[in-house]
Amino acid sequence: MKNIIVNRKDKVVKISINPMFYSKEHVKQACKDYEEICSTKMLTFKKKIQIILKPKKSVDLDILGFEFMNYLLSLSKIEGI
Repeated sequence: MKNIIVNRKDKVVKISINPMFYSKEHVKQACKDYEEICSTKMLTFKKKIQIILKPKKSVDLDILGFEFMNYLLSLSKIEGI
């Protein structure tokens, strides 16, 4: 998926999110909730939000981005987008 990019060299996952589908507040909440396992950085652009996840301990980078997106989706569904 081109919205999730794994950089094994730097051990980070970059996720591009469309703000038309996910609110900035939900993205912030997901980042906050993930802080226990990852350092998170949120960059806001005109047509996208980019999240950078850097794990604090060893995790499967290939799965991390998808799990973050699943969690973000669940937050959005709970609020009833």
